[in-house]
Amino acid sequence: MARREECAYPKDHCAPASFVVVSIVVTILALALAAGSRAAAKPPVNRRTGLMEPLLTDLVSAVSRSDRAAVERLSARIGAARLAGALRSSDAEIVSAALEGVTALPGAVRLAEAVADVVESKDPALAGRAARVVGRLLDGAAPAEIESWGVPRDAVDRACGSMRRLAARVEAPTAVRLQALDAVAESSGVCTATGELAPLLRDPDPAVRRAAALTLTPSARAAATAVRDLLQDPAADVASAASAAVCRALPAGVPVEPTALDSARRLVVAATTPPEDAVEMLGCLAASNAPADKKLLEDLRRGPAGPIRDRAAELLGGRSQ
Repeated sequence: MARREECAYPKDHCAPASFVVVSIVVTILALALAAGSRAAAKPPVNRRTGLMEPLLTDLVSAVSRSDRAAVERLSARIGAARLAGALRSSDAEIVSAALEGVTALPGAVRLAEAVADVVESKDPALAGRAARVVGRLLDGAAPAEIESWGVPRDAVDRACGSMRRLAARVEAPTAVRLQALDAVAESSGVCTATGELAPLLRDPDPAVRRAAALTLTPSARAAATAVRDLLQDPAADVASAASAAVCRALPAGVPVEPTALDSARRLVVAATTPPEDAVEMLGCLAASNAPADKKLLEDLRRGPAGPIRDRAAELLGGRSQ
């Protein structure tokens, strides 16, 4: 039998050999993890220029400070490729910062499809922010940008579709769905297939019905009947949105439908009608040949100062009184 080796030190200073080995291993692992953390925190180096690039955490910090100048500077240095990668991060804070960074990047429309992936996210807050970014990327200036940067049409179509799908996601919070509808409206010059949103005109949520009525074109076949049905919607602001949409889309020289005209007459003076809706309804009154409608316009021109009085005066060809 092998003789147990005696410890040369006092008993309370001695430890089993196995304990010593474990302690050494733990220490080595701790040092390795610390070194890894330091390496991860070290700024990456651009292989082409040899210069250190900013960390994504720098962008997060700039966004949290609402420092737009810093966001623009950092985004330009980080570049489109790294921002696209950041959008795929599992860290919501980094994704959110990357979304802000995209909007500050020249030629950001190149990343519309990458942002669309975030719109499909299961995180409603991130999805809503991403939808707003897509709307900005595909706004009125987008057609020239799309052509200039050679963005494929299928990438644009996918970005447009992501906003429509989020708007139609009934399980998403109302605020997020409204963000998606606002984005669809902002990008309507590029994302033209808004007729796919016609079912939202019958959505159980009145806020969604209102936003859909203001977003869709009533002349579109898929939306025409539903928008006109909304003129009798029990929610007052939904009915006024439908009336505003119909009157705004009224072609010059085309007679107003009786139902739309009756709705405009009733709602334009209602206390519950938002002023922006009432302004649009004046177009229906101006297109009418009925003396009562001309008198109503005259009365509105003499009303309190504001956009309604100004628009009535414009339609009557004179100054407000």
